[in-house]
Amino acid sequence: MIGQGLAAGMQSAVGAVAAAANALVAQADRAARAKAKIHSPSRLFAEIGGFLGQGMAVGMDSTQGLIADSSAAMIATATPDDVGINYGFNGTAKNLVGAKFGGNSSSTDDHSSAITIESGAIQINSTGSAEYDADMLLEAIENRIMSQSEKALS
Repeated sequence: MIGQGLAAGMQSAVGAVAAAANALVAQADRAARAKAKIHSPSRLFAEIGGFLGQGMAVGMDSTQGLIADSSAAMIATATPDDVGINYGFNGTAKNLVGAKFGGNSSSTDDHSSAITIESGAIQINSTGSAEYDADMLLEAIENRIMSQSEKALS
């Protein structure tokens, strides 16, 4: 009988226990959202994102020499040696003005560098296949010579 009474008592309080559990979960949810400053978007993550950007900027500023060296190495790898451009420590193109290209210019400030290639300069974009690029270049030159020869004959 004691067991039945205990079971009946617990059964009669199931609704109250469920309500208390629901209230506890709802309050925990509200507390977590308030602590995390969750809105749309989460203010906490917006704040963290701001710190990440600031940290990245500080890190990049403190390693400018490494960044410049790495950039210069990438440029040197991508640029043929016979172009005659000497990329210096600060990433600017030295000896470009008046180099093989003619009236080109270069400029730089604390944040960037720019290289301006004179209008009409020959620019060749590679496909990555030297043989194919050479064939296409020779074909274009041959076609140009032929069209000029035909003009001279007419």
